[in-house]
Order: sequence, then structure tokens, then C-alpha cells
Amino acid sequence: MKITVCDGSVTGTEVYARSKRAPRARQGALTCRGGSLSLPAFLTPQHLSSTQQMKTPSPTLEGFGAILHRPACGLAEIAWRWTFGFAAGSLIIFSVAEYLNTLTISPAQLFLLKTHHPILVLQTLAAIFRGSAGRVASAVVVLVLALALAWIVIASIGRASSLVSRF
Repeated sequence: MKITVCDGSVTGTEVYARSKRAPRARQGALTCRGGSLSLPAFLTPQHLSSTQQMKTPSPTLEGFGAILHRPACGLAEIAWRWTFGFAAGSLIIFSVAEYLNTLTISPAQLFLLKTHHPILVLQTLAAIFRGSAGRVASAVVVLVLALALAWIVIASIGRASSLVSRF
């Protein structure tokens, strides 16, 4: 069953019989014949009236339009995000390097690591990292909180400056 619509009003219904000759991709799809729009039956007049009222452009299209009119705003947005990402990555790499510098390795453990025997290496690594979980957990908590706070502050400043430049 499908509804035939002409100029936004329902003019009648007709039974839609699918034939073997009709391609499957077109069955139930929107078709336009002789100035009328044929819709599947699940689209009722209530759906039609709500879709006809939606004539405002989407926020995504408005954003792309703003970037086309002011390319500097888009480049500034990309620049601060990449700068923050570079700073966050550098901070994480620095923190991992400092954590690894705090681990102590005895000459016996170094000898066991140089044997390249998988079981000996795993047991030696477990002995080296044993007892340092507290330091790792505290470093991760501090890093996550600091990066989240920095992201909130920098994103707020960026939004405020883009809004000021827009108006």
C-alpha cells in the first residue's frame, strides 16, 4: 500500500503490487510520476507535515558555511587541538620515562634479562615492577585530572574567542 501525494495533500491510496519485473532497489522507495510524489505507506500525513516544517539548515551545514566564510576560525580550531594533543602526548611520554627511571635493576636481574629466556624474563620483569603500582596509579590519576582540566579550560577559551569573533 502506498500514499500518493500531490502538492502536500493526500489525494488517495492505491495498492502497490510488487511485480517480478520491478527491481528490488526501487520497491518501497520514493518515486515521482507525473508531478506526484509516491511514498511508502508507513509515511503517514503526520510525518509529511512534520517534515515539511523542517526548513532550517542543519548546524553542521552552518558550521561548514562559517568555515568557508572565515577559514582562519577553522585553522585556529585545528591548531589549538593539535597543540593540546602534542602537549598531552609529550607529557605522557615524559611521565613514562620518569617512571622507568625510578625503577631499580640489580646486576642479577640484568643478567636474567640478558638471557632472553621467556620465563626468566617475565619473572624478572614482574620482580622489577612489583611494588610500584602505587606510583603508577597516582601518576595516572594526576595526569588524567590535569589533562581533563586543561582541556576544559582551553576549549572554553577557544569557544569564547570563536563566538566573540563571530558576532
